Amino acid sequence: MTNESDERCQRCGIVGQDRRALFMACFYEMQELNINFQKQNIDGQIFYTLRVCKDCRAKWMESIQHWFNSKIHLITEQQTAEEKLETIRNFLL
Repeated sequence: MTNESDERCQRCGIVGQDRRALFMACFYEMQELNINFQKQNIDGQIFYTLRVCKDCRAKWMESIQHWFNSKIHLITEQQTAEEKLETIRNFLL
């Protein structure tokens, strides 16, 4: 049963009362990602927001953690093909 305070998670669509707001600020037009971000202006700073359930917020946090800790981002155009493959191998191990 739902009531007026229930809210739909913008990622998985589940309806419930316990939603979290994800706020992201960057100098990139986030709508280009084809995600239904809302824009919020706080003291002149534009934030892109999503209202999500706790499970989806946890998955977002895990994704950010994985991205931050991954070594795959260390690949550069200056590396040889062999060096790039070695970086990928090390990432997968």
